[in-house]
Amino acid sequence: MPSINLFLNFDGNCKDAFEFYSKVFGRSFLECQTFGEIPDTTPIPDTEKDKILYVALPINDQTVLMGCDISSAVGHQPIKLGDNFSISLEANTESEARYLYHELANQAQLHLPLEKTFWGALFGMVTDKFGIQWMINYKLPQ
Repeated sequence: MPSINLFLNFDGNCKDAFEFYSKVFGRSFLECQTFGEIPDTTPIPDTEKDKILYVALPINDQTVLMGCDISSAVGHQPIKLGDNFSISLEANTESEARYLYHELANQAQLHLPLEKTFWGALFGMVTDKFGIQWMINYKLPQ
């Protein structure tokens, strides 16, 4: 079964929020990338290069709090407080990722197809027929 984590979206203050959460939980980031680190194939305005593309903070041995700043340069929609989060599923196999995406995508709003990414994963996003936002990720073998 996949692991389940919470993914939070911010409107430019993700770094501040996660520095606060790091202090609250006494943990260090597993990863932190900015939009400026995206390969040149995606043009990012200079005003958004320091925004957070992805941050991961372990809360305990089983749970990771993740987040990002929204950016129109990569197709994000403006956030509304109350629905600025997604459930992130970390699949154990590629077939599990494909199954989860396929099932959750049934009668859903598709945001990103499940495809290989520049960070070495198979990744996709949907909002299911009940309005719940899901992110499916599988780290591809190196």
